[in-house]
Amino acid sequence: MNEWISAIKKAMSSMLSKQVYLTTYKEMLFRGQMFEKHHHDPVGRFNFSQKDSSRLVKISRDGQRITWHKAGRLDVICDSIDLNSVVAINPGFTTLVFKQTGSRANEPNCFSIISKERSLDLEASNRDIARQWVEGLRALLKYGEIMTPSELRKADELAQRREHEEEARKNKALKKHENDRAKLRAARERAHRQMQAK
Repeated sequence: MNEWISAIKKAMSSMLSKQVYLTTYKEMLFRGQMFEKHHHDPVGRFNFSQKDSSRLVKISRDGQRITWHKAGRLDVICDSIDLNSVVAINPGFTTLVFKQTGSRANEPNCFSIISKERSLDLEASNRDIARQWVEGLRALLKYGEIMTPSELRKADELAQRREHEEEARKNKALKKHENDRAKLRAARERAHRQMQAK
């Protein structure tokens, strides 16, 4: 275990180059990966078999958040952490959650995303995936164009406004389509009545 910790520290001491991040790790982070998410459990040890713990973890399309989704419900975001609030990406067991719920045999597969308000504690299927995500996330924090909280708030407001405008445009187009169909039906009925009158 000490050898593994030393290897991790050595690997983390040399930050990935921007080119390596862009060519190797960025796509991986945005595509996402299935992890087991550990939860705080004040009444007893964590049991994967008794909880729905599998999550797809990925970077949001705008590159500003870490999001996680239930398996089979990838269109629904369970929760997210703003990247501008992340203060550390730590391999192994460094949080209370892991100290309470983790198995030492699986520690090389685990890492935590630490923000100012909370932690996201994840267990990969193997140590290589965990290492790649620690390296990739640290590189993202260094090389990614992370917005400040105020910038992100303005971007969210703009995105919501555009979404509402797009929804209004679609509703307007749908209403016009329905009106056009109603006019066409009325014209056909008039023509039918005129034919019968003759």
